[in-house]
Amino acid sequence: MRRGHFILLSGLGVSAMARPTLTACAPEYNPKVSEPELLSTIWDPTAISEMGQSYRQQFIDENSERILVKLLDIKASDEDSRIIENLSKQIQEDFKQGNTVALDGWILSKTEARQCALYSLIKES
Repeated sequence: MRRGHFILLSGLGVSAMARPTLTACAPEYNPKVSEPELLSTIWDPTAISEMGQSYRQQFIDENSERILVKLLDIKASDEDSRIIENLSKQIQEDFKQGNTVALDGWILSKTEARQCALYSLIKES
């Protein structure tokens, strides 16, 4: 076997083994986590996605589905009503603590902004 073929086949083998690992690492969470309830009453899905993209551009270290789900700290097994309740509490606490971010002239809690970011990532895929 020629050296070029060996390198090519080795590279293909490594990528073939890595692919299932990458797919298996996708975070598990309830889709309700990515739906900013209050903001969805005033913005359409496009605006929410644009806000999410803006947040991801400002906070590059949070530009991943896995990181955002972890930061939102919601269990995959939680019921929809419990998720909404927990997120509402987090949002209120963010505002009390001053844990906010300015996006396109709006002041959002970090939790709301992260929900928008997660929403925008999901819509891109």
